[in-house]
Amino acid sequence: AYVSSEFPKYYCLRMKALDLLLLCALFSVKILAMPAAKAEDQSDITDTVQPTRAVDIVLSCFYIEEGGGHMGMFASGFTRDPATLVLHGIHVPDSEALDSFTDYVPPPDASDETMIFEALVSSVPVPEAESLLHADCNGQEIACEISRYYPQEVEEKDENGPVTEEPPAEPDNEPAWFISSLQVSGGGVSVTLVMKTQPITKSENENLSRKQKKLDLLLGTMGTLLLSVEFAVYTRMPSIHTSIGQSVQLDCGFTEGNSTAEKISVEWRLQHKGVGRRIYMYKDGEGIADRPGTQMELQNVILKRNASLFLSNFEIKDEGTYICIVYATRYHAQQVMQALIMEPPHVQLIPSVLYLQPHAPMRATCDIGHYYPLDVEVTWLKQLPGDDEKPTPVSGTSFSSHRQNRDGTYSVSSYIWIQPLSHSEEPIPTYMCQVAHITLQEPSTVTLVIQMSEESIPLGMLGLLAAACLIMVGVGVLMCRAPKTKSKVQ
Repeated sequence: AYVSSEFPKYYCLRMKALDLLLLCALFSVKILAMPAAKAEDQSDITDTVQPTRAVDIVLSCFYIEEGGGHMGMFASGFTRDPATLVLHGIHVPDSEALDSFTDYVPPPDASDETMIFEALVSSVPVPEAESLLHADCNGQEIACEISRYYPQEVEEKDENGPVTEEPPAEPDNEPAWFISSLQVSGGGVSVTLVMKTQPITKSENENLSRKQKKLDLLLGTMGTLLLSVEFAVYTRMPSIHTSIGQSVQLDCGFTEGNSTAEKISVEWRLQHKGVGRRIYMYKDGEGIADRPGTQMELQNVILKRNASLFLSNFEIKDEGTYICIVYATRYHAQQVMQALIMEPPHVQLIPSVLYLQPHAPMRATCDIGHYYPLDVEVTWLKQLPGDDEKPTPVSGTSFSSHRQNRDGTYSVSSYIWIQPLSHSEEPIPTYMCQVAHITLQEPSTVTLVIQMSEESIPLGMLGLLAAACLIMVGVGVLMCRAPKTKSKVQ
């Protein structure tokens, strides 16, 4: 089966529109059914092995190359050349919608300048492979970059002692190494693949003379660079949001090819505001925590190829870019993920009820506290009774400086002055403080309750109240002075 990103980008090539709609519909039904499946007996789910099918997924990529020296991913001063990556033989859950897919066939007019990397991945399981297959149906894109890779030197032993294997010089049929980074948009899976070129025979390349022009590497029969995936490091959560004091799990795993690595080590690093430091190290079956409250499930590193990290009591100082670096004999690759603190603001009005004075303006305070990150937008709104129009912004607002709390969150206050009414029959407007923050799906709005103070009551009304009070006092005095009768005790 074959999926291409050529028409349009990441589109399912050679599929009819009806076939594509059927594929999207079936995948959507699968997603909707997932919560019900989780509610079932877990033992039944574990025992059920879903059949898979090998497909070819074709992605539009960029080949990244630096100006000189050993090349690395995403460095400065690099060039970007269009390239195509074919993931050949990748296993995804079987479905009837895949029946209309066809095998990948390279373009017949491909020149020696075209870069097509055809990588066999059947020996290295790629996690969440179906998210790569269905990216277009889900409205997602896949960022793909390829660059040259240089494996670590391996020390081998023979009868005469240790022997160091040098990286291949890569002439003609010597293996060359590449590394590819795949990132599904919208917080999808991120995978790093280490790939090695396969030997080319004379039957595949006459006289072994046809080479890719830029890379100077032998091409296969169909004009593609034939590779195999040897190692993969992935994360299913490239970005997470958490609150202060919570426990956090950073997902990281790896898979290998036919050869199992003898030595596995994992290093976790934190990069924040230009400063990097190691926070955990796994080596020789033991873990070293540089940050208190950090741990890995050590038995799962070897048994399940799981290098996930757990952090307890997450604080502001813990947020940043986390790098999971996995070393497996001669291979090493990494995944990068973001861990960010998100604390919504607490909004309150001071005072909550404002008693309007007749001759003096009154100040109202909107207190916004304990939010993170820093950026916050505060707007005062005003609306008259019976007005169906949207509230209008209030001018002349002022703000305090930002205050940082002990836990690292921020607070700020906003003020407005409410003018007295010009006459007693003037309608009392409604004032609202509206706060927008990245943690809020919709702005938080609190309404100020305004009441008239006693001084704002008209003089005629005060006279009537005073007269009523005097009458009540007079009645009370007369009752107190009335003669009391004593009852005889028999």
